Amino acid sequence: MPSVYFQGDFAHFSNPLLKAEGTTFPGPPPSALRGAIENILFKMGVYVDVRRITYHRPTRTMNFKTNGLKHAVGMSQITLPDAHQMSNTLLYDVAYTVDFDLRLCWRDRETQEIVKFDERVLESQDLRKYMAMYEKYIRLGKCQHPPWLGSKFCEALFRAPRPEDTPIQESRDLGMMTHGIEYRKAGNITHVFHPVMRDVVVEVDSFFDVLKARYGLRAGQ
Repeated sequence: MPSVYFQGDFAHFSNPLLKAEGTTFPGPPPSALRGAIENILFKMGVYVDVRRITYHRPTRTMNFKTNGLKHAVGMSQITLPDAHQMSNTLLYDVAYTVDFDLRLCWRDRETQEIVKFDERVLESQDLRKYMAMYEKYIRLGKCQHPPWLGSKFCEALFRAPRPEDTPIQESRDLGMMTHGIEYRKAGNITHVFHPVMRDVVVEVDSFFDVLKARYGLRAGQ
């Protein structure tokens, strides 16, 4: 199973479950880490399935304010009553090790919905080739686009995990988080799950198991 170590000065994982502006999850949801890994290397037809998250730093937050607008207006129409300050929450000094699987999947040409996938995780020669590519990019520090931790202003450094990457000693309930987002023609669907950190590790159910249970996706050969 490929692994990647992310660290950053700041992280902001927007919580869509709350109405408050700029509220962050206490840790990274799998959907955000999937995007960070796909920034390192993206291959059409390959789905990144995050399975395990290890925390290396304690959860610490800070608050700051940004200037914004109450509603969308044109640049030439902005007036003083339209402006207001928004309160935001950031995580700072973060580091995570992410273990992930890769799945080959097929999408509908018109809707881009996943219609079937390959269950042969290690037996597939194509999948082993893609795993080697991801491991090579991570080992060399190469990326197609700079990854970020939730928001674009929170750029992440990444590398292969090392033995000296000591995890923290903590267990806690992280509350409800975004597991994954389905991008469907009829409208996007957000799936949530309830992660619990046990001995600094969060085990994540396969997102494909969620899709199989919901839609009965079939395995492809």
